[in-house]
Amino acid sequence: MPHKALQQLLKSGAAGLDPLYKQILSSASGTMALYQILGTIMILEDNKSISFLSSLLNLQHEEVIHELLGVQSIIKIPGDDNEPIMLYHTSLRDFLTLKSRSEQYFIDPPLRHLHLAIHCLEHLAKYPSKDFFDAHVANYACYKWPHHILLGFEGKQTLNVDETIMTSLVTLIKILLTFHSKTWYNTMVTFGTRGRLRVLKSMRKAKDLFQTSQGSIATRNLTELFQQVIDFHEEHVSQATITIYGC
Repeated sequence: MPHKALQQLLKSGAAGLDPLYKQILSSASGTMALYQILGTIMILEDNKSISFLSSLLNLQHEEVIHELLGVQSIIKIPGDDNEPIMLYHTSLRDFLTLKSRSEQYFIDPPLRHLHLAIHCLEHLAKYPSKDFFDAHVANYACYKWPHHILLGFEGKQTLNVDETIMTSLVTLIKILLTFHSKTWYNTMVTFGTRGRLRVLKSMRKAKDLFQTSQGSIATRNLTELFQQVIDFHEEHVSQATITIYGC
């Protein structure tokens, strides 16, 4: 259905779009890739490009475009792969993230945040060894992986999450600490003091959340790993201060 139909339905209010959303999604591919793409678009704080999504989600450009073409009546596909993907109407986000409205098309924001944290850490894990994470997606991953983990657990009454997700997070954070810790720290420095403090704030909040829960062994491992990351950062800040001011 052409997206002009969307404009006509707006006159009946946002809730009037629900049948249209369901109709379009029912005729879309329904693949895991589609829901990865849609879920990522729905929870990111700003609009990202096809190039960004393909790199972060480890999908081919052509696959991202193919999946988006199936929902182009409700999502605006840019002519340039480096331009942001846009929603035709913001009610699509409300629809997809509210189960009572979207039903089988529901996208669970906390779960999607955890998957995005995994994608971020996987992206960093395969990054070539350098002094900095200097590409746009790598910078995003470096800056945002703690934030996505925090949003994946924050507000939950229990921290019971699929063990596969927990194990993946533990393994990938260990890889970051073991092979890319200096690269991560060097990149953090480029974010400036405010940026670094924001990342550390997310880490501390997540660590405290894990620490106060009665979670699994994986949750306790996450607590320890977050503390290790925080300690690593603070140790290097102290070393840098000594280098600058002398001792």
